[in-house]
Amino acid sequence: MAALFADERFDRVINLAAQAGVRYSLENPNAYADANLIGFLNILEGCRYNNVQHLLYASSSSLGMNRKMPSLQMTL
Repeated sequence: MAALFADERFDRVINLAAQAGVRYSLENPNAYADANLIGFLNILEGCRYNNVQHLLYASSSSLGMNRKMPSLQMTL
């Protein structure tokens, strides 16, 4: 990650990367923490030390509920 930030000059970073799945997190908590917590910390540090102006972070792909929710679709 440090090499990526060193080689490129980013004004903005969009983080959509993560290990998904609640079941996987329960079965492999250390791997899940490495991917999601440590990975995100590395992105934060890269942004901080390289003067990235904006960071967009997708925090979750699931709501943790068993209820059906209406789908929101947007057309650009």
